[in-house]
This record gives sequence, structure tokens and C-alpha cells, in this order.
Amino acid sequence: MSIIRHVVVTLITLISESNLIVEVRYVEPYEEEVPIPDHPSAKPFLKQGLVFQVKDILKNSEDYAIGTTIRVPHADWKRSFSQHKEFHANGPSKSYSVKTYNSSVPSMKDAEILFLQAFHTSYDLAAEHAFEWADRRKQIEDLIRMS
Repeated sequence: MSIIRHVVVTLITLISESNLIVEVRYVEPYEEEVPIPDHPSAKPFLKQGLVFQVKDILKNSEDYAIGTTIRVPHADWKRSFSQHKEFHANGPSKSYSVKTYNSSVPSMKDAEILFLQAFHTSYDLAAEHAFEWADRRKQIEDLIRMS
């Protein structure tokens, strides 16, 4: 069985650890099946997330080319995938430290600013609940300039 430990991060930490921060508008949910490597007969994992329209880029420290829409999986997808492998393919049990941000936004679907870890065309939330309302944009931009 996996053990999960939550570690709360501040807005300043979230900004410094995100290589992409974007202002967005929710478009639709998405799902994709992810096969379990080396276990073709095991039930595939169903990766779920949301599609967003990118309205503006506040930070892009890696200078990635960002399209007009991005697909962002739910924050816990990697942990859930590992637990799925553990259950369906006798994978190893793991313990996790999960970064969590205390956002006032109730769900990712309502988010207007996302704090991401981007790698080429892959986007993951930098922490659980790594999103904010657009009315915090000025504060976020000020903190980006200071970092």
C-alpha cells in the first residue's frame, strides 16, 4: 500500500518551481488510455484531465512553443498511474511526498491561472491545486519579476 505525505507550498515557492505560468479558460475534459509498460495484458490506466485555451503566458522560463490550447492532467495522475500498476501488474508499493498549494479556487475547471511544469508538449500542475483566480495576476506578475 502506498503512503502519501502532503507538503504545503507557498505562492512564492509555487512560482519559482513552475517553469510555465499561463492565464487560461476551461474548454473541456479529456481522457486517454495509458498502457502499462511490459504488461500488455494488464488493464490500461485511464488518464484524465482538462483542456484549456491559453489566453496569456505570464512565465515561460524554458521558452517552449505553447499552442492555443493545452491538455493538463489532474495533479495526481502520476501517483494514480503508479498505484494502478501496483494493483494490476504487481508493481512496487511506493511512498509519496505530494506538494500542495492552498488555492481559493474550488477546482481546476474554475482556474484562470495555472502553475505548470512543462516539458516540450507535456504539461503537469506544479503541485496539487496549483491554480489561481485572474484577480491575483498582478501579485503573481510582481512575484515573477522578483524571483
